[in-house]
Amino acid sequence: CYLSGSSLYYVSNTSTSSSGLTTGGELTGKTVISNSTNMAIASEGKLYSLSGYDGLYDVSESTAICVTDREISRYANIDENLTVVNVPVENELYGTKFADIINDQFVQDTNGDYWFFPSDNSAAKNISEKFLGDENQLYGKEVTRNYSTGGYYVTSENKVYQTSLYIMDILPSDEIQYEYFAASGNPGYEFYIALDNDGKVWTCGSGTNGQLGRGNNISTTTPICISNIEGTSLYEAYQNDSNFEIVKIVVGTYKNVTDGIFKNTIFALDSNGKLWSWGYNYSGVLGNNTTSDSNVPICISDIADTELANAYATEGFEITNIFVGGNSVISAVAIDNDGKVWVAGGNNYGKLGTGSTSNISSFTCISDDADTDLANAYANDSSFKILGVTNTMEAPNVLFLVDSNGSMWCSGQNGSTTSSRFYILAATYNGPVLTNPTTTFTNYTGDISTQQYITNLTITKVL
Repeated sequence: CYLSGSSLYYVSNTSTSSSGLTTGGELTGKTVISNSTNMAIASEGKLYSLSGYDGLYDVSESTAICVTDREISRYANIDENLTVVNVPVENELYGTKFADIINDQFVQDTNGDYWFFPSDNSAAKNISEKFLGDENQLYGKEVTRNYSTGGYYVTSENKVYQTSLYIMDILPSDEIQYEYFAASGNPGYEFYIALDNDGKVWTCGSGTNGQLGRGNNISTTTPICISNIEGTSLYEAYQNDSNFEIVKIVVGTYKNVTDGIFKNTIFALDSNGKLWSWGYNYSGVLGNNTTSDSNVPICISDIADTELANAYATEGFEITNIFVGGNSVISAVAIDNDGKVWVAGGNNYGKLGTGSTSNISSFTCISDDADTDLANAYANDSSFKILGVTNTMEAPNVLFLVDSNGSMWCSGQNGSTTSSRFYILAATYNGPVLTNPTTTFTNYTGDISTQQYITNLTITKVL
């Protein structure tokens, strides 16, 4: 297998696809033996490509051209003063015969070498040549595992790389493996979090706002199992219950509009249906009854004299899902095993549905608020439940929920309408429902065309 860009590729037998590039321009009349969406190899071994995927500086055509027939990749440019501003660049692909196309960026020649076509359409590179080892830190490494979300790779020497850059050592034992691995942040403030096969949490990277959960705000490139830090509530939970595990991690990111720095809010759901939180506490979103950041995981389900803690006095009660988002206004939504809704955090325009616009620092159940449409729905239908949120969780001023009858509920600012209580917005909703998100949120493209937001993150996994 070979690595290119952010994907791990396995070389397959030469094949063609009817949905790929098969004709047009200089390719017309040729027999295609291998192709991708924007590239094709003809039977004589010549490579054809559309503009933007040819690895040539100067050639730009709307139809297929023969890349391997061009001797020059970039011609000399002469400015208005008749001064040469650059020199011609030879096309390294000239005369090369190709055998197989993996995708639009990764092609194999008849000598078995692999060529990479950068996404910026700069000159193609033979990545099988040794000198590229100076550019790609993964050169010559054996990749043993990869994580499709985020482009993370683990090598046989137990190190983690993101695309081609080394980022961290992996776990100290081959017997322990990451079940889930993801990251958030921007250059210099990267944050990495993982869940291993024993249900324990590992973190490394930027310690800003206590997001590493290790009792300080110090950054580190060495992963530490925060589940094993003695003296913490999380450590004691493992010691007191041999079956205890963290089963889900959700990370919400706040992007500071002034400096562009990302700050992370982390929620974890344990095997007993209890919630843990730590990191950045925007407007009380951690639900720990304060607005202060936390640099250690706190079981907010056990905070005495809170509505959430009192709910656990009911036999069988547990939280089954947790969502966090909001971009510039972070909020959290939890769903319990009765399909009821709990909220905390930023409450712009009353989007949390509490009947006010005040921020919430301790989770409250809005499904039980008397004389509301949502409460009446539960009272009138014993099977009624909220299933989850739509994929507009990143909208800063509005929140959409979907119920077991397929109806959409809305609270907050939706166009010209503002409400601090949830109301039925659409009796029938056929769009996406995040009942169990495992990838990044995508734009909502349903009838509510004025509410299209995309998340900066969603790192969540159910094991």
